[in-house]
Amino acid sequence: MRFVLTFLALFVALQAAWSLAQGTALHRGVVEVATVGAAVSAINLLTPQVRAAASGARIQAAGGGLNVLAGCEGTEVLFLLAAAVLAHRSSWRLRAAGLLGAVGLAFVLNQARILALFY
Repeated sequence: MRFVLTFLALFVALQAAWSLAQGTALHRGVVEVATVGAAVSAINLLTPQVRAAASGARIQAAGGGLNVLAGCEGTEVLFLLAAAVLAHRSSWRLRAAGLLGAVGLAFVLNQARILALFY
């Protein structure tokens, strides 16, 4: 029961903090740089003839584009994983390693999803 309550409290706190960050430089950095910018780099690496470009929260290309709307940046999955890792009873060293892995996993999965939607 302790794990469940801790997990829920952490998840709600992370979601609330992210809601407060809407419109800030942190939010723009996550959406425009880490999400859209990384996706554009991957698209141009995989298919340079597409010549994708980032424009705020939008990926633009000659044949169309993709808007990365609120909720599409992958933070919910990251917050779920982070809350689970942090709520788990283990050493802080293992939790830190798990958190690092969770961030990497959430980023890679979200980028794969965005690339699939773009193509």
